[in-house]
Amino acid sequence: MQSKPKRELWRFAPQLSFGFYVFTKVAIVIFMITLQVNGDDRTCDPDLTMLELLKYLDLNPRLVAVEYNGEILHRQLWEKTVIQSRDRLEIVTIVGGG
Repeated sequence: MQSKPKRELWRFAPQLSFGFYVFTKVAIVIFMITLQVNGDDRTCDPDLTMLELLKYLDLNPRLVAVEYNGEILHRQLWEKTVIQSRDRLEIVTIVGGG
């Protein structure tokens, strides 16, 4: 059984001194970070702010409270707080009822 060829990305790099072109391989690496949200391991893009993470998780930021690494994180700090790998979050959603 033949294996499928690997897809490789090539970059066009001119060699002006010799008058011809050389193709070189380019590696694209996508890094993700792992964090814990409400006890479950989750992955996300690096360098997200807390506000961006909440939107990434499809949560309405106006309706949640966030505990960040054991301490309540005030809303004023959400845009300045950058999520790091291995952070621990507890996110509580406000539920109406009567």
